[in-house]
Amino acid sequence: MRALVYHGPKDMKIEERPIPQPAAGQVRIRTAFVGICGSDVHGWLGVTGRRIPPMIMGHEFSGIISALGEGVTGWNVGDPITVQPMFSCGKCGYCAEGLTNLCDDRKFMGAMDNNGAFMDEFCVPVENLCALPENVSLETGALIEPFAVAYRGILHAGGVKGKTVMICGAGTIGLMALKVCKLLEAGTIIVVDLSDDRLELARKHGADITINGREDIGAALTAAGLRNQIDVAVEAVGVTPTAQQTVEFVKTRGTIVWIGNSAPTVTVNMQSIVTRELTIYGSYIYTDEDFRECIRLLSEKPQDFTGIISEVIPVEQAQDAFEELSHGATAKIKVLVDMRL
Repeated sequence: MRALVYHGPKDMKIEERPIPQPAAGQVRIRTAFVGICGSDVHGWLGVTGRRIPPMIMGHEFSGIISALGEGVTGWNVGDPITVQPMFSCGKCGYCAEGLTNLCDDRKFMGAMDNNGAFMDEFCVPVENLCALPENVSLETGALIEPFAVAYRGILHAGGVKGKTVMICGAGTIGLMALKVCKLLEAGTIIVVDLSDDRLELARKHGADITINGREDIGAALTAAGLRNQIDVAVEAVGVTPTAQQTVEFVKTRGTIVWIGNSAPTVTVNMQSIVTRELTIYGSYIYTDEDFRECIRLLSEKPQDFTGIISEVIPVEQAQDAFEELSHGATAKIKVLVDMRL
């Protein structure tokens, strides 16, 4: 079978690997779609230390069960699935509280030296399997992971119904946060980004107001009658400018959620945080419960991801896609690799 193997910065190769056999309590998955995450691109560049070669990336994916290991019941070959890609110990204090995302011994598919889904087939523990309902496509199944990242972030706000929300960053996570806010009946939603193409896409997916970050954001908010009216500000990039935007433009005693995880250190106005009694939440991936709840939500209220899925490509084009996405100037949001091609 084929596997897309990361060997070091800007070095990926398609290699032949033996088809794995599921151990007891495992299932084998025939991969369908795998999304290229921004963290994968950073790993491919070798700038984060979160991808240790040689390894196989890919943590946003869907597939079909192709084999059952000994003792597996309740599942059938041919079932469409996705996988909650974070494995927790189930024993530590955080796991006991349901905070599996903070597990002391967590492991994540497609990160560090743990192989992910950029291969034709792979095996996972049955506990991490998530069935895809009939009305959730395999393409949407590959988007559950980033949708769940955004979902957990918005949950930190303590309810957004009727509230004014500003989202800083209109990449995959920012646009997913927009869709979550719409699902949870937020009031006015403002999206800020440097790309006019992404802002146009945000408007198509329900943003009420869009602002190019190169403009005077404060003046634009004043013109819209929303200066000092933002209840919740969401950071979806992970760099200083957008983090500072959330601090500067959220209202006094407002709530800030930082989801972005790019730069390890950012600089913000600490005095503004203290004197205006702002609340800031960091949000890290999702719990097992969050992930499964997102599947239920997307089944009950199907979403249109047109434009967010920018392109579907065969694995042979993946290296070129990583190169293009690494330049950052592309209008593309989510590139899916169809491993069936």
